[in-house]
Amino acid sequence: MKGPKTGGDSRRVQEHLRNVQQIAASGGAFAALRGDGSVITWGARDCGGDSSRVSEQLQGVQALAASTGAFAAVLVGGSVVTWGDARYGGDSAAVQGQLCHVCQVRASQRAFAAILADGSVVTWGSAQCGGDSTSVQEQLREVRDVRASGDPFGGAFAALRADGSVVTWGCAGRGGDSGAVRAQLRGVREICSSGAAFAAILADGSVVTWGHPATGGESSHVQEKLKDVQAIEASHKAFAALLCDGSVVTWGCADSGGDCSGVQGELQGVQQICASAAAFAALRSDGSVVTWGDARYGGDSSGVQPHLSHGKTEEMQITVPAAGSCAVLGNKTRPTLAKPVAPAACDEFDEPYREVAKAVAERQGVTRRPSLSRVVIARIDQSENEHTELIKGTPWLRFFPRGPRKRAVDVELRSVESILDFLDEQELAHEEGSEL
Repeated sequence: MKGPKTGGDSRRVQEHLRNVQQIAASGGAFAALRGDGSVITWGARDCGGDSSRVSEQLQGVQALAASTGAFAAVLVGGSVVTWGDARYGGDSAAVQGQLCHVCQVRASQRAFAAILADGSVVTWGSAQCGGDSTSVQEQLREVRDVRASGDPFGGAFAALRADGSVVTWGCAGRGGDSGAVRAQLRGVREICSSGAAFAAILADGSVVTWGHPATGGESSHVQEKLKDVQAIEASHKAFAALLCDGSVVTWGCADSGGDCSGVQGELQGVQQICASAAAFAALRSDGSVVTWGDARYGGDSSGVQPHLSHGKTEEMQITVPAAGSCAVLGNKTRPTLAKPVAPAACDEFDEPYREVAKAVAERQGVTRRPSLSRVVIARIDQSENEHTELIKGTPWLRFFPRGPRKRAVDVELRSVESILDFLDEQELAHEEGSEL
């Protein structure tokens, strides 16, 4: 079902959608938190699109959370207001007396879990989705984060405690039972969830998984590769781990992004991974994007790939408005190497410029050239004031040191390695100057 009944038409409340600070979405409705602490809702009534029943209570709201069919609002005093389908957590009357000093609320598909200021947890909603935590209630102490899995057949929660241990409950087949890996869940740094499984990053950068094997709960075939893991993202049935060296490891359902072998050679220098329901997109340090997974969910970006290239080298596109004026680069905390570009400009040095940009991207974060981790590669658009023909002596690269009062330096070097050496020297000079 699509359209107005599922939140696609907000005309009824459009005049009230001002100064919005947060938007939460259930399976068929939206809730917008405004700057004054009030909440505006629209969409399917049975999914929380109608909050009239609790409208007077929705004052001083700090945060919103949503299950598939209900919403929960955390108020300034730490109390909670819920609305929507009771089967999805829309009715919290049974635990209302316990919902005091709430700091955060997490949601599975049909249940909610609230973390209180004292580190305890209160749950409500469908027991099959984690709404009943009585079996582990005594273990839910000093909790600092909660993550949820969930699909149409059930769901679960995983709570990360201050000592790095993990407590799970809910549907066993959706990760609610972590007994098989309990001994390994020590020193956990972070937890990520797919629709029916969990992945925990340990302090040493290794990963422990549990839950439904087909959705990422089984990772034994890639376990040797899961070292120095920096972050993990999940589609509905697969996981993608970003390693410290910028490479990526995937597992889970191949059709949902669990198999990245088709683009493995391109997954280098990755800085960030994002997931849809059945696909992944990786942002590389040169600004390009690599995608894989189900094409219907964004796994095939070939149609727009020409636009997803060299984003890093052009991330600071600056227009110089008139001759004699100065381009001011926005980020004064990072040194910037810029190439003036214009339709009439000579393209002789475009290839080495791109090679420099690529070399910087590949070596950023590498200890043998730590200075490159701070360099921004940019272009200055001089289309409006470029000379009609190239004038001898015009610099093809310009270096902007850190600091608001630093003068730009014309770079006449031609080889990639000499330019990289120049950047090293500039960073060293800056560090020596800072120590004086």
